[in-house]
Amino acid sequence: MSIMVVIILVYHIPMWSQSYYPYIQDEQYGIVDSSGQVQIPAAYDQIWNTINHQLFLLKKDRKYGLLDHDLDELLPIDFEYLHVNSDKSIVFKYEGKYGLLDGNLDVIIPDTLMYIGKMKYGASLILNQDGYSYIDSTGKILYDLKADAIFDHELPDHLHYYKKNDFYGFINLKAQVVYPPIAKEYFEFKRNTAFVLTPKSAFYIDENGKQIRKTEELDSLQTVRVTEEYQFPIPAAYRSHTPVKGLFEKKGKYGVKNKKGNVIIPAKYTNILLYSDPETQYFYFIASIDERKKYSRKDEKYLFDTNGKLLKKVKSGYIKPVYYSARYVDCETVNFNKRGGDRRGVLYDLYHPEQSIEYDYYYQMGWYYKGTKDGSFYPFYFLKKDNKWYTYDQHLQLIYPKN
Repeated sequence: MSIMVVIILVYHIPMWSQSYYPYIQDEQYGIVDSSGQVQIPAAYDQIWNTINHQLFLLKKDRKYGLLDHDLDELLPIDFEYLHVNSDKSIVFKYEGKYGLLDGNLDVIIPDTLMYIGKMKYGASLILNQDGYSYIDSTGKILYDLKADAIFDHELPDHLHYYKKNDFYGFINLKAQVVYPPIAKEYFEFKRNTAFVLTPKSAFYIDENGKQIRKTEELDSLQTVRVTEEYQFPIPAAYRSHTPVKGLFEKKGKYGVKNKKGNVIIPAKYTNILLYSDPETQYFYFIASIDERKKYSRKDEKYLFDTNGKLLKKVKSGYIKPVYYSARYVDCETVNFNKRGGDRRGVLYDLYHPEQSIEYDYYYQMGWYYKGTKDGSFYPFYFLKKDNKWYTYDQHLQLIYPKN
């Protein structure tokens, strides 16, 4: 079947006249509107938000399809893989081959390639009969590497190193810099610096390929092994407009002082993180004590408000913000049982603790559009209780089921 036959609809950006949420019933996914009315019955293996949460990606029987925010079909569930890039182009896999569509569902690259990766910094990795290279959003070859292999593990997402004819080079996607394949060993960037070993020399470069230390003869470096000592990073984010002056350290433990220099959180914690709610500018702290001894370990988490008042304490498990929002904090513990383990805890509302919800399993699915022309969107949540799934909006109001 030709991909040109499969694609028949026009890809458009909707006006968000309604808000829709995925829901779960009998371990299958469907879609309901904000009143809880079922719009698409639960008959899918999974449903995701994608392309800045405007579209729905459907999965059924290992095949994928795509809906717009008005639930109109953009692509049928015929594809082995679908990914929507930030520029609205779509990577697809059909009958074992990869291709690329633009935002109007016009074919940029037909399903002929062995691989097409997700777009990063305007570039997508491809694999054809000549090897690995990169293309831009129009399908034009951006970096014609013809490499034997590409590696990106343990590197920032804008840095990849590649292998060609048993030598290594690297590419900086953000700066659009390609370093030639001259190194005998792969590039390991630490503090934006990499050690380069060639057949005749050894030297250091930065992530743009600029040599920052003088080349030395290889004979004098036969036994050199490059190692770096890392200091433990300052364990907190700090912003000058917060009502808190910042962290202080005492005997290797951390605390917090306010602007007047008064201690609001004593220095007895291994780690303290500062978070803020982007909507209300409410700030709060998550502190931890992690002490390991020969036969025991103490692992506790604490939630403090802006003034240092203790709100929550978790002895076993962790406290984490839900998408870095101060409004809802997920307090989880782990209980192992015959089935292998469940996550039990509380989805906690900092402003309205009485609305907090206990759950047996928590799954934060994604974001939904509020239904306004400006495209505002908010998180929604799946919570499982007594073996039944519930869908909640950003205010922890029940969306589905209503009864």
